[in-house]
Amino acid sequence: MAYIELNRFSYWAPETETQLLYDLDFEIEAGEFVIVLGPSGAGKSTLALCLTGIYPTVLGGRTAGHGRVVGLDVSQTTVPQLSTHIGLIFQDPDSQFCNLFVDEEVAFGPENLRLPREEVGARASAALRQVGLEGFQRRMINTLSGGQKQRVAIASVLAMGPEVLVLDQPTANLDPVGKNEIYDLLYRLNREQGKTIVLIEHQVDELIQFASRLLLMGGGRLLANGAPREVLAAWGRRMEKEMGLWLPEVARLAFLAQDAGFPMAAFPLSADEVALAWPTLPAPMSAALATARPPKRGHAGPFLLQGDHVTYCYADGFEAVRDVSFNVNTGDLVGLMGENGSGKTTLSLHFVGLLRPKGGRLLLGGESIASRGVKSLAADVGYVFQYPEHQFVADTVADEVAYTPRLEGKQGEALSRLVQSTLAEVGLQGLENRHPYTLSMGEKRRLSIATMLVRRPKLLILDEPSAGLDFRNTERIMTLLLALREQGTTIMLVTHTTYLVARYASQVLVMDHSELVFDGLPQDLFINLGRIRTKAIDRPEMLKVVEALRARQGVVLPPYLTVDELALSLNSQERS
Repeated sequence: MAYIELNRFSYWAPETETQLLYDLDFEIEAGEFVIVLGPSGAGKSTLALCLTGIYPTVLGGRTAGHGRVVGLDVSQTTVPQLSTHIGLIFQDPDSQFCNLFVDEEVAFGPENLRLPREEVGARASAALRQVGLEGFQRRMINTLSGGQKQRVAIASVLAMGPEVLVLDQPTANLDPVGKNEIYDLLYRLNREQGKTIVLIEHQVDELIQFASRLLLMGGGRLLANGAPREVLAAWGRRMEKEMGLWLPEVARLAFLAQDAGFPMAAFPLSADEVALAWPTLPAPMSAALATARPPKRGHAGPFLLQGDHVTYCYADGFEAVRDVSFNVNTGDLVGLMGENGSGKTTLSLHFVGLLRPKGGRLLLGGESIASRGVKSLAADVGYVFQYPEHQFVADTVADEVAYTPRLEGKQGEALSRLVQSTLAEVGLQGLENRHPYTLSMGEKRRLSIATMLVRRPKLLILDEPSAGLDFRNTERIMTLLLALREQGTTIMLVTHTTYLVARYASQVLVMDHSELVFDGLPQDLFINLGRIRTKAIDRPEMLKVVEALRARQGVVLPPYLTVDELALSLNSQERS
């Protein structure tokens, strides 16, 4: 039975009459697990809002063609009616909460359906049981972890009794622990309870194994619709190079193998499938892989940032940072990792002077950070928040960049030149008069970096710089940061994203339960991950391939962390 049916379905936005969806034709059967991929602006979120009736019945606009969910016309059925058949979970669970306590939030939907009290309670209890949150009924939502909050959001939708769940990047802001909680939950809801899942995501390395089908969108159109292996094999190169999408690392490896003249027997979706697809690794390829070496990463200069037995306790007595010591060299690109609540954000707030150590000391360029005021530190340390909107204060892009220099007395032609050169540096020239809130997420991130660049900080800290971004925008951000590093700025990424650390970092600091449990090179971290006290880090997919080849074929390879690292090594070997 088809739960979702679209036939030449199109949508035009209200007021502007801009067409956002074009002649969509597809069906989703009961019990499927479908992943929707596409670049920013492809129409993925618009599709989700149309399927749930929010467009056009609540937010306006108009449709053409036919769209049905469980036989109901999405353009003619009210959202309350549709909500008992299809539920939508957003990227940020806090944006959809209406209550303080877990049980009240989960009961909110059924109560608004005016169901009997006994049924509301039964539905809420069953939904919490489905998401593994029994016993959490009277917990305050603001005390939960990110993964637990997202499970509450899913429970509040499940309590409405829908056959279909639509999730729009539900793990974008979660650490690996939270992500795995949601992935496991979606798998169980799909396989054990028969829920139909429609999932919008950017990074799908861990998810691809769950999917029955991929829908690839671009420019509001459906470009491909098929089994994951088929879509990736046929569209993968264009997805990465032309559309700027994240591609699973094993898919990138498959294309590298094709280009090297040693194609795999079948297009892989996992590290184990790579080893099976190369049942006997061709001798030339094996020799090349075994003798090539990953590029070396090292420290680039003298110490810029030093921590000496740093300790910090909050007013309630909670020790968020305990006896932390480290050194960061000038010119390093440092990954600061750790699960939510591990102490990494508390530690990073010390670097900009918003918190002061209760014990030990922090030095910037040999000078005590505690001895300097926040205003003085702002000239040397920039902090870019995870949500760029939280730091915007002006009504235009140009005024946003000019804000701090103007406070410092710059004006006239000198200020104009500074603003223009900074916008050119981050690739935002031509957008001077746009309101910051009207920019795309990638543009917002670059603008937030630009507001820090005008002061040319010695240290630039970015909190989850790739969250919610597609591959192209992530690469733009990282290219910009690498250029700044070449100019002498030290970069620190507070991140959960394994790929960023594996590919770019020269040093990694890992926090766990308020303590620093690792300080070293990325290769050393990922190779020895099993011996390091942390739940917050996943092994890179390429390293899983290396381990799978060793286990299945006895081929001993260097510890490559990314396909790019392997390709660079092979190219270097060919040139030599």
